[in-house]
Amino acid sequence: MMGIFNEIWQSIRQHKLRTAITGFSVAWGIFLLVVLLSVGNGLGNGVRNEFRDDAINSIWISPGTTSIPYRGLGINRTLHFTNDDYGHLRQQLMGYEYLCARFDNWGAQYVTYAGKSAGFSTRGATPDYRYVENTQIIAGRYINQTDVDEHRKVAVIGKPIQDFFFADEDPLGTYISVQGITYKVIGVFTDDGGDRENRMLHIPLTTAQIAYNQPNTIHRMMVTVPNGDHAASKVLEMAVTGLLSSRLLFDQKDLRALHVRNNFDEFKKFDDLITFLKYFVGFVGLMTLIAGVVGVGNILLITVKERTKEFGIRRAIGASPASVIGLILFESVFITFISGYLGLLAGMGLIGMVNAKFADMGFIKNPDVDLSIITAALATLVFTGALTGLLPAYRAVKVNPIEALRN
Repeated sequence: MMGIFNEIWQSIRQHKLRTAITGFSVAWGIFLLVVLLSVGNGLGNGVRNEFRDDAINSIWISPGTTSIPYRGLGINRTLHFTNDDYGHLRQQLMGYEYLCARFDNWGAQYVTYAGKSAGFSTRGATPDYRYVENTQIIAGRYINQTDVDEHRKVAVIGKPIQDFFFADEDPLGTYISVQGITYKVIGVFTDDGGDRENRMLHIPLTTAQIAYNQPNTIHRMMVTVPNGDHAASKVLEMAVTGLLSSRLLFDQKDLRALHVRNNFDEFKKFDDLITFLKYFVGFVGLMTLIAGVVGVGNILLITVKERTKEFGIRRAIGASPASVIGLILFESVFITFISGYLGLLAGMGLIGMVNAKFADMGFIKNPDVDLSIITAALATLVFTGALTGLLPAYRAVKVNPIEALRN
């Protein structure tokens, strides 16, 4: 075996530049494949991060203004959601996972506790809201249906509120004041939506309507699709708008009557784009690898041509065809493996450096690559390199010893 490696090494030393250029093309192919796939995964992570705040399979509906006449009613009618509309959806809508309503009260509310005060936002919600908003309860509990039915003055506070008012004190069971109204703290939550979503108190929907003197007012309703299927989300969206159309009296085709945000729609657009980019960059990397493998085949063909006399002598003194083929194939595999491995190390090293210093680059977040895919690519590259060496090896064993010596 050492003899074969020595012969390969001697062949490489005799053609340093040619081997270096060929090896570089193989290494560059693997390097590009690693980097491009990592960027593709980073883009995917970035898109998922942008949608981390709300459930991807959720549909958000807000009332708008009519723009199409309906049953004798004119245009420019401002629509409103009420508790009865929400109850109607809960009774009539089929095939949903979670359904909730929200009362928005933007702007800082004066919150006080134990002599300390600060401004935080308040939001009225129903129990299922925590699942639509991807709210994680880290202490206590969330709002339940009894809280809503009995208009209880209870609040679930964000982690920044806990940190500001309570420090190491357990907030559960304490009472805080919001704009002069006292609420019992029943839970603490965190939200992936960032600081704005966390600097907030969630109170029962009906309590918020009374506290802010807007009885029977709902600003937004949300529903989620149980199986996360895009087609199912469109069916559910049509069902929701159909029920609200007959109840609020507007044309279902009126795009301004309701403001509908289908998160699945938005996510799918980005996800399809990222999937296309992944396939595209994979194709580019694959073509670069193929170019490198073709280069290996070319250099071996030239090597066989230049070593015609040598192979003729080997055959003349009794070398078997298998030994000549083995020599050529070993050289092919050696060049492709070493070059590919160096390209892999360079690519992984670059991605590691980027992750260490720039893990979050806007839409590209935590770029990484599945090592098993790259390992499989390297193994395929080596196998392809061996196949590429078959033609030169076949030519080598077909060399006529007498003709080779004469030439």
